[in-house]
Amino acid sequence: MSVKFVNKVSAKVPEQVKQSVSVVVPTYYRPEDLVLCLKALEAQRRMPDQVIVTVRPEDAVSVERLALFKENTGLPLQVVLVETPGLVAALNAGLKKAEGTIVCFTDDDARPHPDWLERIVQHYSDPQVGAVGGRDMVYTGGQLEDGLVTRVGKLNWFGRRTG
Repeated sequence: MSVKFVNKVSAKVPEQVKQSVSVVVPTYYRPEDLVLCLKALEAQRRMPDQVIVTVRPEDAVSVERLALFKENTGLPLQVVLVETPGLVAALNAGLKKAEGTIVCFTDDDARPHPDWLERIVQHYSDPQVGAVGGRDMVYTGGQLEDGLVTRVGKLNWFGRRTG
């Protein structure tokens, strides 16, 4: 008796899942920058479903600013206090609270363009996409730094990142 294995590939496209977006913003002693970042998130064409700001309890100025901002915004803002120092601890704390099918990270001193989330979400209509990244435009004193490179964050097939 012989057994024949058949690999059936369905041409049927899987039903689209409603994408929800959580944005994690770690902050540490940059309350003015943080407010500008949150205002940029308010201006998104595709609004986030959840905004998580992680902050250290000793950063009382940022905690206070967040409380004031939360009172006057339509953003679904959640503040997470992080006892452990460091960026990785802050990101992990935000990730634990994230409920979105897509989780985006941005810095407290970033100003995401109004189409930032919209463009990210578009990529996830392709089932082969597992992660999306973008370029970092750095301004110093209002001047864009021109550090052109040819390879940025390329992920090799074996998992090593280059660039």
